[in-house]
Amino acid sequence: MLCSVGRGHHLLRNLGRRAMFSALPHDGELSKGERYVRREVKTEAKGSSSSSSSTDSFTKAAEDLYKSGRALAADVDFYHQQQIALLAEKKVTRLTPRQLMYGSKPEEIKYLLRSAAFLHKELPVRVAHMIRRFQQLPSLVCQNPHINSVHQLYLFAFKVLTAIKPIETPEQDQDYSKLLRTLLDNHEDVVTTLAKGFRECRSIMTPEEVKAFLDNVVTSRLGIRMVAEHHIALHRDTQGLIGVISTKLSPAKTVRECARFASSQCERRFYRSPEVEVVGHTSVSFPYFAMPLKYILQELLKNAMRATAEHHEKDLTLPAVVATICNNEHDFTIRISDLGGGIPADHVPRIQEYMYTTSNEVTQGNDTGSDDDDNDVFSFPEFLSSAQSGAGPMSGFGFGLPTSCAFARYLGGSLSIQSMHGRGTDVYVHLKHFNSSKHPVFS
Repeated sequence: MLCSVGRGHHLLRNLGRRAMFSALPHDGELSKGERYVRREVKTEAKGSSSSSSSTDSFTKAAEDLYKSGRALAADVDFYHQQQIALLAEKKVTRLTPRQLMYGSKPEEIKYLLRSAAFLHKELPVRVAHMIRRFQQLPSLVCQNPHINSVHQLYLFAFKVLTAIKPIETPEQDQDYSKLLRTLLDNHEDVVTTLAKGFRECRSIMTPEEVKAFLDNVVTSRLGIRMVAEHHIALHRDTQGLIGVISTKLSPAKTVRECARFASSQCERRFYRSPEVEVVGHTSVSFPYFAMPLKYILQELLKNAMRATAEHHEKDLTLPAVVATICNNEHDFTIRISDLGGGIPADHVPRIQEYMYTTSNEVTQGNDTGSDDDDNDVFSFPEFLSSAQSGAGPMSGFGFGLPTSCAFARYLGGSLSIQSMHGRGTDVYVHLKHFNSSKHPVFS
Protein backbone atom coordinates (compact mmCIF):
# COMPACT_ATOMS: atom_id res chain seq x y z
CA MET A 1 0.00 0.00 0.00
CA LEU A 2 1.25 3.47 -0.87
CA CYS A 3 1.75 5.85 2.00
CA SER A 4 2.08 9.60 2.33
CA VAL A 5 5.54 11.15 2.51
CA GLY A 6 5.04 12.25 6.10
CA ARG A 7 4.07 8.75 7.20
CA GLY A 8 7.04 7.32 5.30
CA HIS A 9 9.30 9.75 7.15
CA HIS A 10 8.19 8.36 10.52
CA LEU A 11 8.34 4.76 9.27
CA LEU A 12 11.90 5.22 8.10
CA ARG A 13 13.06 6.64 11.41
CA ASN A 14 11.45 3.82 13.36
CA LEU A 15 12.29 0.84 11.18
CA GLY A 16 15.68 2.13 10.00
CA ARG A 17 17.00 2.34 13.52
CA ARG A 18 15.44 -0.98 14.43
CA ALA A 19 17.18 -2.59 11.48
CA MET A 20 20.57 -1.32 12.51
CA PHE A 21 20.43 -2.36 16.13
CA SER A 22 18.36 -5.50 16.57
CA ALA A 23 21.17 -7.50 14.94
CA LEU A 24 23.71 -6.06 17.37
CA PRO A 25 23.46 -7.60 20.85
CA HIS A 26 24.22 -4.84 23.33
CA ASP A 27 25.62 -1.34 23.74
CA GLY A 28 29.12 -2.55 24.48
CA GLU A 29 29.53 -3.83 20.91
CA LEU A 30 28.18 -0.75 19.16
CA SER A 31 30.20 1.91 17.39
CA LYS A 32 30.09 5.54 18.47
CA GLY A 33 27.57 6.35 15.77
CA GLU A 34 25.40 3.36 16.66
CA ARG A 35 25.41 4.24 20.36
CA TYR A 36 24.51 7.82 19.47
CA VAL A 37 21.45 6.80 17.46
CA ARG A 38 20.35 4.32 20.11
CA ARG A 39 20.58 7.08 22.74
CA GLU A 40 18.67 9.35 20.37
CA VAL A 41 15.85 6.80 20.10
CA LYS A 42 15.64 6.61 23.88
CA THR A 43 15.63 10.40 24.18
CA GLU A 44 12.95 10.84 21.52
CA ALA A 45 10.89 8.07 23.05
CA LYS A 46 10.58 10.06 26.27
CA GLY A 47 8.84 12.77 24.30
CA SER A 48 7.59 16.07 25.55
CA SER A 49 4.18 16.78 27.01
CA SER A 50 3.90 19.75 24.68
CA SER A 51 4.58 17.70 21.53
CA SER A 52 1.93 17.22 18.88
CA SER A 53 -0.10 14.02 18.78
CA SER A 54 1.74 12.84 15.67
CA THR A 55 5.10 13.32 17.38
CA ASP A 56 3.85 11.49 20.50
CA SER A 57 2.70 8.64 18.28
CA PHE A 58 6.09 8.48 16.59
CA THR A 59 8.15 8.51 19.78
CA LYS A 60 6.02 5.80 21.37
CA ALA A 61 6.43 3.66 18.26
CA ALA A 62 10.19 4.22 18.37
CA GLU A 63 10.28 3.23 22.04
CA ASP A 64 8.21 0.10 21.37
CA LEU A 65 10.49 -0.93 18.51
CA TYR A 66 13.60 -0.39 20.58
CA LYS A 67 12.26 -2.35 23.56
CA SER A 68 10.79 -5.26 21.63
CA GLY A 69 14.14 -6.90 20.77
CA ARG A 70 12.54 -9.31 18.30
CA ALA A 71 14.45 -10.88 15.44
CA LEU A 72 14.38 -9.04 12.14
CA ALA A 73 12.79 -11.89 10.21
CA ALA A 74 9.23 -10.66 10.84
CA ASP A 75 10.11 -7.19 9.61
CA VAL A 76 11.86 -8.50 6.52
CA ASP A 77 8.69 -10.42 5.61
CA PHE A 78 7.17 -7.09 4.58
CA TYR A 79 9.54 -6.81 1.66
CA HIS A 80 8.80 -8.24 -1.72
CA GLN A 81 11.98 -9.86 -2.97
CA GLN A 82 10.55 -10.05 -6.47
CA GLN A 83 10.22 -6.27 -6.54
CA ILE A 84 13.83 -5.90 -5.42
CA ALA A 85 14.98 -8.38 -8.07
CA LEU A 86 12.99 -6.53 -10.75
CA LEU A 87 14.40 -3.11 -9.92
CA ALA A 88 17.92 -4.51 -9.50
CA GLU A 89 17.78 -5.57 -13.15
CA LYS A 90 17.16 -1.98 -14.25
CA LYS A 91 20.14 0.16 -15.10
CA VAL A 92 21.08 3.01 -12.82
CA THR A 93 20.73 6.37 -14.58
CA ARG A 94 24.15 7.72 -15.46
CA LEU A 95 24.53 11.44 -14.84
CA THR A 96 27.04 14.09 -15.78
CA PRO A 97 27.99 17.04 -13.56
CA ARG A 98 26.72 19.38 -16.27
CA GLN A 99 23.26 17.80 -16.04
CA LEU A 100 23.19 18.45 -12.31
CA MET A 101 24.63 21.93 -12.64
CA TYR A 102 22.64 23.30 -15.57
CA GLY A 103 19.46 21.30 -15.03
CA SER A 104 18.91 22.75 -11.56
CA LYS A 105 17.98 26.14 -10.16
CA PRO A 106 17.86 26.54 -6.38
CA GLU A 107 14.43 27.23 -4.87
CA GLU A 108 12.55 27.17 -8.21
CA ILE A 109 9.49 24.95 -7.78
CA LYS A 110 9.45 23.35 -11.23
CA TYR A 111 13.09 22.30 -10.92
CA LEU A 112 12.56 20.97 -7.40
CA LEU A 113 9.53 18.92 -8.47
CA ARG A 114 11.40 17.58 -11.49
CA SER A 115 14.34 16.63 -9.26
CA ALA A 116 11.99 14.96 -6.75
CA ALA A 117 10.26 13.01 -9.53
CA PHE A 118 13.64 11.75 -10.75
CA LEU A 119 14.70 10.63 -7.27
CA HIS A 120 11.32 9.00 -6.64
CA LYS A 121 12.03 6.61 -9.51
CA GLU A 122 15.80 6.45 -9.27
CA LEU A 123 16.54 5.88 -5.59
CA PRO A 124 14.62 2.56 -5.30
CA VAL A 125 16.64 1.25 -8.27
CA ARG A 126 19.93 2.27 -6.67
CA VAL A 127 18.97 0.79 -3.30
CA ALA A 128 17.85 -2.44 -5.02
CA HIS A 129 21.29 -2.70 -6.64
CA MET A 130 22.86 -2.27 -3.21
CA ILE A 131 20.65 -4.98 -1.70
CA ARG A 132 21.55 -7.40 -4.48
CA ARG A 133 25.24 -6.91 -3.71
CA PHE A 134 24.62 -8.00 -0.13
CA GLN A 135 22.54 -10.95 -1.29
CA GLN A 136 25.46 -12.13 -3.42
CA LEU A 137 27.87 -12.26 -0.47
CA PRO A 138 28.80 -15.69 0.97
CA SER A 139 26.21 -16.82 3.49
CA LEU A 140 28.67 -16.81 6.40
CA VAL A 141 29.55 -13.20 5.64
CA CYS A 142 25.88 -12.21 5.45
CA GLN A 143 25.34 -13.74 8.89
CA ASN A 144 27.93 -11.49 10.48
CA PRO A 145 25.88 -9.21 12.79
CA HIS A 146 27.50 -5.99 11.57
CA ILE A 147 27.11 -6.79 7.88
CA ASN A 148 23.61 -8.17 8.41
CA SER A 149 22.55 -4.99 10.20
CA VAL A 150 23.59 -2.93 7.19
CA HIS A 151 21.74 -5.28 4.84
CA GLN A 152 18.61 -4.81 6.95
CA LEU A 153 18.95 -1.03 6.78
CA TYR A 154 18.85 -1.12 2.99
CA LEU A 155 15.87 -3.46 3.02
CA PHE A 156 13.95 -1.04 5.22
CA ALA A 157 14.99 1.94 3.12
CA PHE A 158 13.76 0.13 0.01
CA LYS A 159 10.42 -0.54 1.68
CA VAL A 160 9.93 3.10 2.58
CA LEU A 161 11.10 4.54 -0.74
CA THR A 162 8.82 2.26 -2.78
CA ALA A 163 5.83 3.06 -0.55
CA ILE A 164 5.89 6.80 -1.27
CA LYS A 165 3.37 8.25 -3.70
CA PRO A 166 4.62 10.38 -6.62
CA ILE A 167 5.70 13.90 -5.61
CA GLU A 168 3.37 16.43 -7.23
CA THR A 169 3.17 19.47 -4.95
CA PRO A 170 5.69 21.75 -3.20
CA GLU A 171 4.39 20.53 0.17
CA GLN A 172 4.98 16.91 -0.79
CA ASP A 173 8.44 17.84 -1.99
CA GLN A 174 9.27 19.45 1.36
CA ASP A 175 8.18 16.32 3.21
CA TYR A 176 10.06 14.11 0.74
CA SER A 177 13.24 16.13 1.34
CA LYS A 178 12.84 15.65 5.09
CA LEU A 179 12.44 11.92 4.52
CA LEU A 180 15.63 11.86 2.43
CA ARG A 181 17.47 13.72 5.18
CA THR A 182 16.31 11.12 7.69
CA LEU A 183 17.33 8.26 5.39
CA LEU A 184 20.81 9.73 4.97
CA ASP A 185 21.17 10.25 8.71
CA ASN A 186 20.02 6.71 9.49
CA HIS A 187 22.67 5.33 7.12
CA GLU A 188 25.47 7.60 8.23
CA ASP A 189 27.43 4.93 10.12
CA VAL A 190 27.09 2.16 7.54
CA VAL A 191 30.69 2.06 6.31
CA THR A 192 32.10 2.06 9.84
CA THR A 193 29.83 -0.90 10.62
CA LEU A 194 30.87 -2.71 7.42
CA ALA A 195 34.52 -2.18 8.30
CA LYS A 196 33.98 -3.97 11.61
CA GLY A 197 32.12 -6.78 9.89
CA PHE A 198 34.72 -7.41 7.21
CA ARG A 199 37.54 -7.36 9.74
CA GLU A 200 35.77 -10.31 11.36
CA CYS A 201 35.33 -12.08 7.98
CA ARG A 202 38.88 -11.87 6.66
CA SER A 203 39.26 -15.63 6.49
CA ILE A 204 36.10 -16.11 4.41
CA MET A 205 36.71 -13.74 1.49
CA THR A 206 39.93 -12.96 -0.37
CA PRO A 207 41.27 -9.39 -0.35
CA GLU A 208 40.32 -9.12 -4.03
CA GLU A 209 36.73 -10.14 -3.30
CA VAL A 210 36.49 -7.72 -0.38
CA LYS A 211 37.91 -4.90 -2.50
CA ALA A 212 35.47 -5.54 -5.36
CA PHE A 213 32.50 -5.53 -2.97
CA LEU A 214 33.56 -2.50 -0.93
CA ASP A 215 34.56 -0.47 -4.00
CA ASN A 216 31.03 -0.97 -5.31
CA VAL A 217 29.43 -0.19 -1.96
CA VAL A 218 31.38 3.00 -1.16
CA THR A 219 30.93 4.41 -4.67
CA SER A 220 27.25 3.45 -4.80
CA ARG A 221 26.76 5.12 -1.42
CA LEU A 222 28.54 8.20 -2.72
CA GLY A 223 26.26 8.27 -5.77
CA ILE A 224 23.10 7.86 -3.68
CA ARG A 225 24.20 10.49 -1.21
CA MET A 226 25.29 12.99 -3.84
CA VAL A 227 22.00 12.95 -5.76
CA ALA A 228 19.97 13.02 -2.53
CA GLU A 229 22.09 15.77 -0.96
CA HIS A 230 21.91 17.69 -4.24
CA HIS A 231 18.12 17.67 -4.15
CA ILE A 232 18.04 18.69 -0.49
CA ALA A 233 20.56 21.48 -1.08
CA LEU A 234 18.50 22.86 -3.98
CA HIS A 235 15.98 24.05 -1.40
CA ARG A 236 18.59 26.56 -0.23
CA ASP A 237 19.86 29.36 -2.45
CA THR A 238 23.45 29.48 -1.22
CA GLN A 239 25.89 31.79 -2.96
CA GLY A 240 28.53 29.86 -4.86
CA LEU A 241 26.63 26.58 -4.73
CA ILE A 242 24.18 24.81 -7.02
CA GLY A 243 23.09 21.89 -4.92
CA VAL A 244 26.30 20.07 -3.95
CA ILE A 245 28.33 21.67 -6.76
CA SER A 246 30.66 24.50 -5.86
CA THR A 247 30.53 26.86 -8.84
CA LYS A 248 33.95 28.37 -8.11
CA LEU A 249 35.92 25.78 -6.20
CA SER A 250 39.45 26.92 -5.41
CA PRO A 251 41.82 23.93 -5.17
CA ALA A 252 44.32 25.99 -3.17
CA LYS A 253 41.69 27.09 -0.66
CA THR A 254 40.36 23.53 -0.43
CA VAL A 255 43.85 22.13 0.22
CA ARG A 256 44.46 24.69 2.98
CA GLU A 257 41.12 23.91 4.59
CA CYS A 258 41.84 20.18 4.50
CA ALA A 259 45.35 20.80 5.83
CA ARG A 260 43.95 22.52 8.93
CA PHE A 261 41.89 19.46 9.74
CA ALA A 262 44.74 17.02 9.04
CA SER A 263 47.10 19.17 11.12
CA SER A 264 44.76 19.04 14.11
CA GLN A 265 44.65 15.24 13.86
CA CYS A 266 48.43 15.02 13.58
CA GLU A 267 48.94 17.29 16.58
CA ARG A 268 46.46 15.24 18.55
CA ARG A 269 48.68 12.20 18.19
CA PHE A 270 52.22 13.57 17.77
CA TYR A 271 51.86 16.98 19.50
CA ARG A 272 53.17 18.68 16.37
CA SER A 273 52.57 18.66 12.63
CA PRO A 274 54.44 19.65 9.47
CA GLU A 275 53.51 22.78 7.57
CA VAL A 276 51.68 22.42 4.26
CA GLU A 277 52.98 24.50 1.37
CA VAL A 278 50.63 25.09 -1.56
CA VAL A 279 52.35 25.86 -4.86
CA GLY A 280 51.56 25.87 -8.58
CA HIS A 281 48.32 27.26 -10.01
CA THR A 282 47.04 28.60 -6.72
CA SER A 283 44.70 31.26 -8.15
CA VAL A 284 42.49 29.04 -10.34
CA SER A 285 38.87 28.16 -9.59
CA PHE A 286 36.25 26.12 -11.43
CA PRO A 287 33.00 24.19 -10.80
CA TYR A 288 33.47 20.91 -8.95
CA PHE A 289 32.15 18.62 -6.23
CA ALA A 290 33.69 19.78 -2.96
CA MET A 291 32.47 16.83 -0.90
CA PRO A 292 34.46 13.89 -2.39
CA LEU A 293 37.47 16.07 -3.21
CA LYS A 294 37.75 17.14 0.42
CA TYR A 295 37.59 13.54 1.57
CA ILE A 296 40.39 12.52 -0.78
CA LEU A 297 42.65 15.45 0.10
CA GLN A 298 42.20 15.12 3.83
CA GLU A 299 43.02 11.42 3.75
CA LEU A 300 46.17 12.03 1.71
CA LEU A 301 47.28 14.95 3.88
CA LYS A 302 46.69 12.94 7.05
CA ASN A 303 48.84 10.12 5.70
CA ALA A 304 51.60 12.50 4.59
CA MET A 305 51.66 14.35 7.90
CA ARG A 306 51.69 11.18 9.96
CA ALA A 307 54.46 9.64 7.87
CA THR A 308 56.52 12.82 8.22
CA ALA A 309 56.01 13.01 11.98
CA GLU A 310 56.92 9.33 12.44
CA HIS A 311 59.96 9.38 10.16
CA HIS A 312 61.38 12.57 11.73
CA GLU A 313 60.40 11.71 15.29
CA LYS A 314 63.84 12.56 16.68
CA ASP A 315 64.37 15.70 14.60
CA LEU A 316 63.80 19.17 16.03
CA THR A 317 61.86 20.34 12.98
CA LEU A 318 59.61 18.64 10.47
CA PRO A 319 60.00 19.07 6.70
CA ALA A 320 56.94 20.57 5.00
CA VAL A 321 54.36 18.62 3.06
CA VAL A 322 54.00 20.20 -0.40
CA ALA A 323 50.73 20.35 -2.35
CA THR A 324 51.26 21.21 -6.02
CA ILE A 325 48.28 22.27 -8.16
CA CYS A 326 48.38 21.96 -11.93
CA ASN A 327 45.42 23.08 -14.04
CA ASN A 328 44.57 23.15 -17.75
CA GLU A 329 41.40 23.43 -19.80
CA HIS A 330 40.65 19.69 -19.69
CA ASP A 331 41.67 18.49 -16.24
CA PHE A 332 43.53 19.28 -13.05
CA THR A 333 46.05 17.45 -10.88
CA ILE A 334 46.91 17.85 -7.22
CA ARG A 335 50.14 16.27 -6.01
CA ILE A 336 50.78 15.70 -2.31
CA SER A 337 54.50 15.26 -1.61
CA ASP A 338 56.08 14.30 1.71
CA LEU A 339 59.47 13.34 3.11
CA GLY A 340 58.02 10.67 5.37
CA GLY A 341 60.39 7.83 4.49
CA GLY A 342 58.42 6.34 1.63
CA ILE A 343 56.78 2.94 1.30
CA PRO A 344 58.75 -0.35 1.28
CA ALA A 345 58.63 -2.02 -2.12
CA ASP A 346 57.03 -5.20 -0.78
CA HIS A 347 54.12 -3.16 0.66
CA VAL A 348 53.32 -1.21 -2.51
CA PRO A 349 51.20 -3.92 -4.20
CA ARG A 350 48.88 -4.08 -1.18
CA ILE A 351 48.49 -0.46 -0.13
CA GLN A 352 45.17 -0.07 -1.96
CA GLU A 353 43.61 -3.09 -0.24
CA TYR A 354 40.89 -2.44 2.33
CA MET A 355 41.91 -3.17 5.94
CA TYR A 356 45.60 -3.30 5.03
CA THR A 357 47.84 -1.08 7.12
CA THR A 358 51.55 -1.12 7.93
CA SER A 359 51.64 1.60 10.56
CA ASN A 360 52.69 -0.78 13.35
CA GLU A 361 55.16 -2.67 11.16
CA VAL A 362 57.16 0.06 9.42
CA THR A 363 59.52 2.17 11.43
CA GLN A 364 60.80 4.17 8.47
CA GLY A 365 57.53 5.95 7.91
CA ASN A 366 54.23 5.00 6.42
CA ASP A 367 52.06 6.67 3.85
CA THR A 368 49.56 3.94 3.32
CA GLY A 369 46.48 4.48 5.36
CA SER A 370 45.08 4.53 8.81
CA ASP A 371 46.47 3.93 12.23
CA ASP A 372 45.84 0.87 14.32
CA ASP A 373 45.13 2.89 17.45
CA ASP A 374 41.46 2.29 18.13
CA ASN A 375 41.36 5.42 20.25
CA ASP A 376 41.64 7.40 17.02
CA VAL A 377 38.59 5.85 15.40
CA PHE A 378 36.03 8.32 14.09
CA SER A 379 32.69 7.42 12.56
CA PHE A 380 32.33 7.62 8.80
CA PRO A 381 29.50 10.20 8.96
CA GLU A 382 32.12 12.88 9.65
CA PHE A 383 32.40 12.86 5.87
CA LEU A 384 29.23 11.30 4.57
CA SER A 385 26.59 12.97 6.72
CA SER A 386 26.85 16.33 4.97
CA ALA A 387 28.49 18.07 2.07
CA GLN A 388 30.56 20.16 4.48
CA SER A 389 32.07 17.26 6.41
CA GLY A 390 35.63 16.18 6.05
CA ALA A 391 37.75 13.07 6.09
CA GLY A 392 39.33 11.63 9.12
CA PRO A 393 37.04 8.69 9.76
CA MET A 394 38.16 5.10 9.35
CA SER A 395 41.37 5.48 11.30
CA GLY A 396 42.10 2.01 12.55
CA PHE A 397 40.38 0.23 9.65
CA GLY A 398 42.68 0.82 6.66
CA PHE A 399 39.86 2.32 4.59
CA GLY A 400 41.18 5.82 3.87
CA LEU A 401 43.43 5.24 0.87
CA PRO A 402 41.34 2.57 -0.93
CA THR A 403 38.21 4.66 -0.43
CA SER A 404 39.99 7.71 -1.87
CA CYS A 405 41.10 5.64 -4.89
CA ALA A 406 37.53 4.42 -5.42
CA PHE A 407 36.17 7.97 -5.20
CA ALA A 408 38.71 9.25 -7.73
CA ARG A 409 37.80 6.50 -10.20
CA TYR A 410 34.10 7.12 -9.61
CA LEU A 411 34.62 10.78 -10.57
CA GLY A 412 36.30 9.74 -13.81
CA GLY A 413 39.83 10.34 -12.58
CA SER A 414 42.64 8.44 -10.94
CA LEU A 415 44.87 8.33 -7.89
CA SER A 416 48.44 7.13 -8.33
CA ILE A 417 51.38 6.76 -5.96
CA GLN A 418 55.11 7.15 -6.56
CA SER A 419 57.30 6.31 -3.58
CA MET A 420 61.04 6.30 -2.85
CA HIS A 421 61.60 4.10 0.17
CA GLY A 422 63.88 5.96 2.56
CA ARG A 423 62.96 9.35 1.14
CA GLY A 424 59.25 10.07 0.68
CA THR A 425 56.11 9.68 -1.36
CA ASP A 426 54.24 11.59 -4.06
CA VAL A 427 50.51 10.97 -4.50
CA TYR A 428 48.80 12.32 -7.64
CA VAL A 429 45.06 13.01 -7.80
CA HIS A 430 44.04 13.50 -11.43
CA LEU A 431 40.46 14.66 -12.17
CA LYS A 432 38.52 15.94 -15.21
CA HIS A 433 36.86 19.32 -15.52
CA PHE A 434 33.11 19.42 -16.04
CA ASN A 435 33.52 21.06 -19.46
CA SER A 436 36.03 18.50 -20.68
CA SER A 437 35.12 16.44 -23.73
CA LYS A 438 35.80 13.45 -21.47
CA HIS A 439 33.92 14.81 -18.49
CA PRO A 440 33.07 12.31 -15.73
CA VAL A 441 29.87 10.29 -16.00
CA PHE A 442 28.77 8.75 -12.73
CA SER A 443 25.99 6.44 -11.63
